[in-house]
Amino acid sequence: MVAGEEWEIVGRYWDGLWRRRDLSVVDELIGEPYVRHSSAGTRSLTRTQFKGELKQAWRLVHDPTTTIEDQVSDGDKVWTPRQQWASTWTRARRRW
Repeated sequence: MVAGEEWEIVGRYWDGLWRRRDLSVVDELIGEPYVRHSSAGTRSLTRTQFKGELKQAWRLVHDPTTTIEDQVSDGDKVWTPRQQWASTWTRARRRW
């Protein structure tokens, strides 16, 4: 990987999934399984499961914007420890 390319890949992830809502980005950039590390713990998902979670989030979140405030890279790993995220939320409606 060329120096700086990892930053570009992370940018394609944020832009593709959250601004353009392009699920092909998952097939292009996400490995199988997708391992998510967060304050809620670590989860392992297939690409199909991850796409399902994205679709669910997209139904609730409108006009999301993400501002990356800090990123660190080491080799082929990029960590985004600080980001600001804003959007308009839609209340989920139940259909009986």
